[in-house]
Amino acid sequence: MPLPFVAPDRELRLNLCNCMIAIGLSDRGKKKRGLSKDRLHVFLCLIKNPILLNRVLKDFAAERVELSTSELFNLSSTSTNFDILFDRNLLKLLLRQLISTNHVEALYSPKTFITFVLTEKGEAAISSLDSPYFEKVKSYTRSMAKISGVLTSNLYRSLENLLAGSFQNGL
Repeated sequence: MPLPFVAPDRELRLNLCNCMIAIGLSDRGKKKRGLSKDRLHVFLCLIKNPILLNRVLKDFAAERVELSTSELFNLSSTSTNFDILFDRNLLKLLLRQLISTNHVEALYSPKTFITFVLTEKGEAAISSLDSPYFEKVKSYTRSMAKISGVLTSNLYRSLENLLAGSFQNGL
């Protein structure tokens, strides 16, 4: 009988919080731009893989995040997890949960189609997240603001190149 262990990458509440923080990144400005589902996928992947985040930031000549020794030399840093990029069902679940609890709102415009923004309740929830882990996630999202003007397709291309490089180097 296996022990009841939940892998942190799959823990629902942790992913909900990371998702809100990533969406909150897009709301910094004069008007609420929101975050598309595709861009949110990329941002969640980068939040879970800070070394990958630094490589993407480097690709777009943006200032990189300062990582601690434990972030540089742990199992997840040597084995990049791209699963979140391909798990559409997880993102649907997260967005459905956040919208149903009124933490996130879906907006439609003909130009950008559907984007997701935080509600006041979502902003309050993010403000209350003050553990060292979430402070680190917030610092990652602040660094992602430096690449907010980059097209989503270019972000995917950068990740694709990094993924191809991982396989060539034996992961």
